[in-house]
Amino acid sequence: MRLTANFVKAFIVLVLVFNVLSCAHNEKAKVKPLKDGQLALELFFRNPVAKNVVISPDGKRLASLQPMKGRMNVFVCDLDKKDWKSITAMDDRDVVSVSWKDNNTLIFSRDFNGDENFHLFSVSADGQNLRDLTPYNKTRMQLIDDLDGISKNEVIVGLNDRNPQAFDVYRLNVQTGVRQLILENPGEYTNFLVDNKGILRVVMGTDGAQRTYFYRVDEKQPFKKVLTLNFKDQITPYAFDKKNKMVYATSNQGRDTLSVVEWNPTNGKVGKTLYSPANYDVVRLTYSRHRQELVAAAYEDWKTQRHFFSSFYKNAYNQLGIKDRDVSIVSTSADENLWVLEANSDRSGAHYYTYDVKNKKLTFLFNSTPWLKEEQMVEMKPIEFQSRDGLKLMGYLFLPNNVDPKELPVIINPHGGPWARDLKRSFLPTEDTRCSK
Repeated sequence: MRLTANFVKAFIVLVLVFNVLSCAHNEKAKVKPLKDGQLALELFFRNPVAKNVVISPDGKRLASLQPMKGRMNVFVCDLDKKDWKSITAMDDRDVVSVSWKDNNTLIFSRDFNGDENFHLFSVSADGQNLRDLTPYNKTRMQLIDDLDGISKNEVIVGLNDRNPQAFDVYRLNVQTGVRQLILENPGEYTNFLVDNKGILRVVMGTDGAQRTYFYRVDEKQPFKKVLTLNFKDQITPYAFDKKNKMVYATSNQGRDTLSVVEWNPTNGKVGKTLYSPANYDVVRLTYSRHRQELVAAAYEDWKTQRHFFSSFYKNAYNQLGIKDRDVSIVSTSADENLWVLEANSDRSGAHYYTYDVKNKKLTFLFNSTPWLKEEQMVEMKPIEFQSRDGLKLMGYLFLPNNVDPKELPVIINPHGGPWARDLKRSFLPTEDTRCSK
C-alpha cells in the first residue's frame, strides 16, 4: 500500500473486505535506480531486514529470520550488543519460522523443493548441533504445542508419515529426535488441544459438514465424543484454565459473531460469556501459562483491536507510547518481563522494539523496510458503504499521493470472507504499486 513521488498513471485502488538504520544484518540487494524519483518495483517486494523476532527465555538473546544467500535464515544476537550472527546457511529454501526452546536451543521449520512438507529442526544458539527432527519422506510436520513453560526438551507435533490424510500426534524430543506416539489418528481428527501439564485432552474432527468434539481426562483414557455441531455453529478451544478443567474458547452458538466463552469439555456445553464485541468476530485469544491467566482477545474492524483480561498486560501495554502503529506482543521472556514488539502501519513494514516491563523501558530495534520512506507511501483509508440490498460493506480506499483524486481509473479488489476477514490495516505493497504506476 504505498508509493512514489512521481506517477506514470494514477489509480484509485479500492479493496473490499467482506465480514534508522537497522541493528539487524541486512543483505545488500542491487536495485537499479529509476528516474524522476520513482521507486523500483523490487524495493516493495524484497525480503525485509528481519522478521519473526523472538527473545530467549532468560531475556538475554534475540533470534530472527534475516536474508542471507537470497534466503531467509536464522540469526542470533546478544540483546545488549545487537551483534547478529547467522546460525543457518540455507540457500535453497527459506526458513519459515523460528522460536527458542531453551536458552541455548532454537527450533525452526522449512520445506524442501517447494513441496510444503515442512520439517522441524533444532540447532544450538552458536550454530552447532543442527538436527532434522522429522527426517521422514513425503511427511509434513504440524507443530501442535511447543510446551513452552512445561518441558525444556519436548514439543508435541503432528506427522502424516503413516497416512498422508491424517496427522498422528507425537511427543518429540528436540535434543535426540526420539518421538513417542500419543495418538494414532483414525482419520477424522483435525485439531488438538493440550492442557497446562502438556497432556493432549481435546480433539476435534470434521467430515466437511459437521464438527465433532472429543475429550478425555488423561492420556491413559480413550477419547469420547461430547458434542457435534453443524457447519453453521462453531466452538474453537484455545486453552485450559488455571485448574485444567474449563476451556477458554470462542463460540457463535446462539449469536451471529464469535465471542469469548468458558467451555466445559466434559459435556460440550458453553458456559459463561467473557467478552463479546459488537458486530465483529473474536479472531484470536492469548493465554499466559506463566501467569496462568487469559491475557487478551483480538478482533478486527479496520485494524486489530484488543480487549485485555489481564491487568498486568493491560497496564504495561497502555504505557508503551508507540503512536500511529498497531502494536503486537510477539515474544516474551519466560518471566514475561521482557517483550518483543512488532509495530505495523499502512505506510511501512514492521518496526521492532523491546520493552522492559519492570523498568518501563522501550528500545527501538530496527525498521524492517528502511529503504521505503513513509511519506512516499499511500494511505490505507477505511470506508463503509451500503450494498443494493442494504448490507453494510467495509473496505479500504487507496489514493495516489500528490494527485487530485478526480476521474481516476479504479481497481476494485474484492477480498476475504464471508466466513473470515483476512485483510486489516497493514503494509500492502501490491496496492502501493498499483497507485504508483
